Amino acid sequence: MIMTFRLRIMMAITAVTISGLSVFFFFTYYVATDLVESNYAKSLTESMKLRMEQIDNDMREVYQKTVSTSVQPGLLEVIDAYLEKSEQGAEDALKVSDYLRAQNDSSDLIDAFFLYLSETNQIICSQEYREIIEVEDDSQYLWITNGSTGLKPFVSSDIGGNEMNTIYLYAKPVYSAEGEQIGTVGVSISERMMYYNLLDAGNVSEEYFLIDDEGYVCSARQSLGVDNQVSELIDIPWDEQRVKVGISWYNGEKSIYATVTSSFTEFTLLNISGHAALVSDLKQTQWLFTLMLLVVIVLAVVTANKIADMLNKPLKNLIYAMERVERGDFGARTKTEKRDEFYQLNCQFNGMVTQIDDLIKQAKQSELHALQYQIKPHFMYNTLNSIKFMAIMQGNERVGKQLAAFIELLEASLNKGSDFSTLEFELQLVKDYVSLQKYRYMGCFAMEYDISQAAEKCYVPRFLLQPLVENSILHGMDTKRNDNLIIIRAEVSEEMLHIEVEDNGKGMTQSQQQDVLHQEADTRRQFNGIGVFNTRERLRLFYGGKMRFELWTEVSKGTKYTIEIPANTKLEEGI
Repeated sequence: MIMTFRLRIMMAITAVTISGLSVFFFFTYYVATDLVESNYAKSLTESMKLRMEQIDNDMREVYQKTVSTSVQPGLLEVIDAYLEKSEQGAEDALKVSDYLRAQNDSSDLIDAFFLYLSETNQIICSQEYREIIEVEDDSQYLWITNGSTGLKPFVSSDIGGNEMNTIYLYAKPVYSAEGEQIGTVGVSISERMMYYNLLDAGNVSEEYFLIDDEGYVCSARQSLGVDNQVSELIDIPWDEQRVKVGISWYNGEKSIYATVTSSFTEFTLLNISGHAALVSDLKQTQWLFTLMLLVVIVLAVVTANKIADMLNKPLKNLIYAMERVERGDFGARTKTEKRDEFYQLNCQFNGMVTQIDDLIKQAKQSELHALQYQIKPHFMYNTLNSIKFMAIMQGNERVGKQLAAFIELLEASLNKGSDFSTLEFELQLVKDYVSLQKYRYMGCFAMEYDISQAAEKCYVPRFLLQPLVENSILHGMDTKRNDNLIIIRAEVSEEMLHIEVEDNGKGMTQSQQQDVLHQEADTRRQFNGIGVFNTRERLRLFYGGKMRFELWTEVSKGTKYTIEIPANTKLEEGI
């Protein structure tokens, strides 16, 4: 499939439109998702702070109840009456249990009272269905062995009951009037009761966990016991930050978690909410965005097609005109009404076609004139050679030598072969030219050549030296003097060919120097019509920035041309 300009325009407009709208829609969706998550997290943490504050208040109330119960005089009287019995029976324990039960003025909060008597190794409960628990191994009851709790309650399985039934228990020692510890009083809160009163979210996608300062789960939707680490449920970082929110995975699903740590018990409340349920409403919005995007894509393709047709029309007209020119119709022209880039392109095209048409007409006219006035070069060579031999036969060898030099120059100037020749060949042309000029000026100047063998083998542009020598003879030589001297030097250094053409003639003024460097040759006075200006321009075209051409001159002191070009010893390198 050929990717035409029209198709590329249409595809570019469509791609830009689709990309821009896709980025906009998806960016809007993710910004909305992030906003929902942020608002939800803010609302959730505020709610969790209230729940944690209620938990702290309940724990504080139970702690205070434990402290006040442990120092009540009535408790000592009940204990003394129970211990005075030689044999403690169920009725005696019932009296103690009734006393403990009477202390519970927060039946919705406190689950039970416990009194451990170290003398009898018994635990008397306020619960009616089990007043007495015989303690065979007190190491099973940390609240007994430790004797007291701080602000953080013990978390343990139910005393004497189901191991999966967790309770929170505060304990304080009980001392006799003499200051001797005679037991420990404990007040418990049912984990299940606290969970359903304060932590049950009533939402399947949302779940609360109460975690102690060692990372164990104390309370959850399903009773997990007291030996489960939170790290087994969800991977979240634990640090000193009391409130934090983040994203993690729970039960194989992406979830949002939030934690609030209590300043009273150092327990941490953890909430885990399903991310999918949170953004479920946004999913519908995402489908709406997708549908809108599809509609916009269709509209973009239609619009792009119209715009492509409009932009492609002037290009199509230009291509049609170019095809006409290709077939030889140079009268083809393009038209456009809008002054834009296509207008400039059309104007350039029309101007180019007009110039080509004019050049073709001129070329045909020049070709006609050339055919009319063409003279075969070999006819001129043969005629001059005949004159040269006649002069030699008549004993005029000097005229014969001059004619030979002239023939060499004429042949070189008419040769249409390569644009390059060796410096050795160029020097021979200079010598032929100088031979003719010495005859003309009666030998009033001399030539010197300081050429290295390496320089002679280098290729240079044809007629490089002759125009410079010619300029020194025509404009620099003082014909009233016999000591005029022209020196040509050439050497190779650092892969560069250095050439100098120097004379001790009249020199040039600033104006004359500018004329030589910036004006084309006067073909009426010069042998080949190349001149200094054209010599420098030819060097620039051949070598670009690799060449150097300098002219030094001073009135009454002379002129020196300095040329520096790459030293090429192979013809293809010169070209």
